[in-house]
This record gives sequence, structure tokens and C-alpha cells, in this order.
Amino acid sequence: MSKNTLFTLLSLFLTAGFFACQNDNNETQEVEISLPLPPNNQIAPPAELDTIFKPINGVVRGFDWSTTADDIQAKETASPVEEADQNKKVFTIDLNENEFADITYQFQGDSLASIQLDIYPADEAAAQMYAGNLKSFFNVKYKKRAELWEGSENGKIFTVFLTEKNSDAGPFVTVIWEREGE
Repeated sequence: MSKNTLFTLLSLFLTAGFFACQNDNNETQEVEISLPLPPNNQIAPPAELDTIFKPINGVVRGFDWSTTADDIQAKETASPVEEADQNKKVFTIDLNENEFADITYQFQGDSLASIQLDIYPADEAAAQMYAGNLKSFFNVKYKKRAELWEGSENGKIFTVFLTEKNSDAGPFVTVIWEREGE
């Protein structure tokens, strides 16, 4: 038997074996992978943000995603801004004599769905300082992703978005914590 014939036969057997071993069944199996939850490290905020973030437990100001509108109405230490509404609670916090922040709690049914923080600094330099301090704080507190952060509290994953903008009324910094769908 020549080498070419031997090579051809060997190739045919390997090819036949390859196709015989393939599974004709195109079923796929779902595999559930349990990935570790992203962090929500309980660290002290920079001094400029202390008034906003105290107490440091929970997602923000001691509240987590299981907090009800009634709980926030009763326990939030900032001053209420708008009339009590079951879907939205708005409060204001004086940061100093020239700057303040509004915090809005949005509800979906009985549970907290998102938290929005709007910081109104005195000028553009202060806005950049707040945005820089928030970014540094979030880089340590949460898991950094491309344009946002990811965290978890009591097993519920959430994302954090930060924007710095200017309007006719002046500069402002917005942070939104949003619970991921379940």
C-alpha cells in the first residue's frame, strides 16, 4: 500500500469518525451561573459629600430598595420640597450657604425604584469639584463600568449614573441610582 493511499484512507476514517461523533441533537442546555454581586462598600464619603451621604448604610442615606414611601417620609432628615405623593418624594439638603442638593425618591408600587440626586453648586469650579469627588468615591464604593457604576444592596443589583451639566440657572451635577429589573 502506498503512502498516498494510506493517507487517503486515514483521512476518510478520521472524517467519518468526526461526523459520527457529532451530536445530531441541536438541543441547548441552559447553565445558570452565579456571579458575585457587585459591591456597595460602606466607606466614608469625602468631607464635601458627608451631608449628602450620611448615614452611609443602604444605597443612599440609609435607605435600600425595600424602603417604602412611608418609611422615607418618616425617616428622611432633609426638608421635604413637594407635597407627599406615593410615587415620588422630593427633599432638599443645604450643603452650605450658597449650595444645596435635591434628592428625589421614585417608587414603583410599594418599592423604591430609583433615587436621583441633583447638586446645585455655586459655580462651575464647584461643580467640577463635586463631580470629581463623586467619581473618586464611586470608583471605590462600586464596580466601575464604561460610563457608570454597578452596586448591590441586600442582593438587589443597581446602577449609578453621573452627569455634570450647565443650564441657564447655572451648573449642576446629577447622580441617579436605579434598581435593575427583577
